Amino acid sequence: MIGDYPLLELFQGILLMIPYILLNPQYIVLYAVVLYLVYSQHKRIAGLEEMWYGRVLHSPKGVMLSAMGYGLLGGILGSFILVTLGITISRNDIIYLWPLAILLMFIHPRFICFSYSGGILALAYLIFGYPEINVPGVIGLVAVLHLIEAILVYLSGDEAKTPVYVRVEGEVVGAHLLQRFWPVPVTILIDASLTVHDVESSTAMPDWWPLIGPVGGGSPDLLLLMLPVIAALGYGDMAMSRISEVKVRESAIGLLLFSLGLLGLAIWAAFWSPAMWLAALAAPLGHELMIYLGKKREFQGAPRFGRQEGVLVVAVLSESEAESLGFMEGDIIKEINDEAVNTPEEIEAILSEGFLWKFRVLRGQQELLFHMHGYSKQCDNIYRFGLIPIPKKDDDIEVVDWQQRLFPWFKRNNSG
Repeated sequence: MIGDYPLLELFQGILLMIPYILLNPQYIVLYAVVLYLVYSQHKRIAGLEEMWYGRVLHSPKGVMLSAMGYGLLGGILGSFILVTLGITISRNDIIYLWPLAILLMFIHPRFICFSYSGGILALAYLIFGYPEINVPGVIGLVAVLHLIEAILVYLSGDEAKTPVYVRVEGEVVGAHLLQRFWPVPVTILIDASLTVHDVESSTAMPDWWPLIGPVGGGSPDLLLLMLPVIAALGYGDMAMSRISEVKVRESAIGLLLFSLGLLGLAIWAAFWSPAMWLAALAAPLGHELMIYLGKKREFQGAPRFGRQEGVLVVAVLSESEAESLGFMEGDIIKEINDEAVNTPEEIEAILSEGFLWKFRVLRGQQELLFHMHGYSKQCDNIYRFGLIPIPKKDDDIEVVDWQQRLFPWFKRNNSG
């Protein structure tokens, strides 16, 4: 115990929620549903990769296992924050939140975020008085989930990036589609309307706790129970003018600032009821503003993968001939066997002819030579060889509509 705050006891209680989730049939079913939703999104991305490039770039099972590990760590951290601050919701809040989030997901995958379902429910309660929810508690939960998301984006937001072609001002350029989804089990405080006489033991808490308590404050003898909730967090973005590592770092910082601001509004709303309107509006609108500003900034910069002399490499596929030779994204292939190349088709034609290839590659200001000995059946196709280049013409390639895929409420415009 630190001062009058029992940190160790609370942390032990949070860790005990993990086997509770895995052994309780009710939570096993819920966790399985969330895992299926998360896996289906990664499977959808894998299907697009196979359609575009003839192979799956990132195994859905491997990405899923990574997402589960990160989600578990994020859930423990988020649980500790939620319980430490005493952010309280009711059972009814969760009953309404999840179905609405799933319904919104069918409109667009990124709408599974609780910012939208939480904000809609809070506004519905403030306007119509139904459903009856703890607005500060729900918005506080949303804020902490975004804090977890910020950490997960920073740690693994670009682990499974997908190279794509995007049309910008009439020109097709390369970019990286960043999409990750995590199943996150978190421990929350539930206003269960139980008194001290209804339970065998309890933990003494300081007078200021809970910071965001039950609706109406509850009675002096009211106990709050720790129960697990399964959340699905998703991240979708595009790295076009900056490298993906920089993009996810900026996204994580934006999410962190958004979550802290939203948490501040939730705490304010717990002590001054008119602030509930600000908190309810800030959840969905602040989230949209954050995404819009990130997109706007991305398009203000010059594309990293535009057309130029030679063949520019947007991505190098793992476990490929190109990777073994040492190719990296951003390389420009200038010559093969002392013959200038300017299109992927020219590269494929040269590769299919012989058994010895010498690549002259420009990497920044540095010129490199790669030598390949021996024939590989993968060399008659540039994707199987392991390179995703910028094409000189876009008649036969799939051009991703950035606005429609990530921002469905923007006007579609394929002409640039």
